[in-house]
Amino acid sequence: MKHPNEPYIGGRWTPQARTEGFDVTSSATKEVIGRAPAGTTADTDAAVAAARDAFDTGPWPRMAPHGPPMAANACAAIRDPGTLELPPR
Repeated sequence: MKHPNEPYIGGRWTPQARTEGFDVTSSATKEVIGRAPAGTTADTDAAVAAARDAFDTGPWPRMAPHGPPMAANACAAIRDPGTLELPPR
């Protein structure tokens, strides 16, 4: 990950005022698998506004019910190959 200490909001990495973060652990092995930024209230507000805009103006509301989960699964598979098996198209 190129920007591990920045939140990804509205389609871009967003610099944050805080530098703190927290460990992300695997629920299966309990080992630390990464680090996530500790966002601020402003980060949360920006993320909610970006999500609302994406829903209102993007393709999400017009997708078939299986579309959004398939997109999320594809992103997860790219990030960590081998953790998901995507169904055939």
